Amino acid sequence: MRNDLSERLMMRCPIIYRGAIPGPNRIVMHFGFECSSGWFEMVLLLSEAIERIAARLKNEGVEESRLPMVCQVKQKFGGLRYYMENGNEEIYALIQEAQAKSFHICEICGAYGERLIIGGFYTTRCNEHTRPDLGD
Repeated sequence: MRNDLSERLMMRCPIIYRGAIPGPNRIVMHFGFECSSGWFEMVLLLSEAIERIAARLKNEGVEESRLPMVCQVKQKFGGLRYYMENGNEEIYALIQEAQAKSFHICEICGAYGERLIIGGFYTTRCNEHTRPDLGD
């Protein structure tokens, strides 16, 4: 994902991405968002929904070390993978829904897409982005 979009996600959701802030205390997401920018909107909506849950938990007095935190966001086998620490049933249901949607969203542009194999790898692309050299 483009750096400006990655930074936007971390700024909008500081509770759940607290371990991803660059610097000596960075403990998770060492490789950043390992997916293309076409999934930005989907990841943003998911992250904001989880951030609201995390903020509610924080307001209820849950200590920071027990708040939800994103460990990894990536593409695998053409679908979104979104890994968390300290998630709950509500959070995991949101993640499962987004992961299912990802198989129908082009990784490159965000339009409707289908899962296919390009260059030996599973990917989800629209009709316009089926060439292997197109990517972000």
